Amino acid sequence: MVERIAIIYIESEVQTMRTEKKELNIQIGKRLQTVRENSRYTQEACGGACMIHTSKQLKDKVRNISKGNNEVAKALIRIS
Repeated sequence: MVERIAIIYIESEVQTMRTEKKELNIQIGKRLQTVRENSRYTQEACGGACMIHTSKQLKDKVRNISKGNNEVAKALIRIS
């Protein structure tokens, strides 16, 4: 019985973390969109300025930012 309660609790926590991660991704996306639009960049021009041409490259860059890679952060700062 205790094991089942623990499993239910863990599943609940995992779902909460997924929801929070999704909300954070949405907030980041909106901020990037605002900066891009205020700078009058199209999505294509913005991607080119950051050296991002495919969705895989975008995912890799986001992953590098989360790991503290300063080169990626510098590319984003260039366009802002």
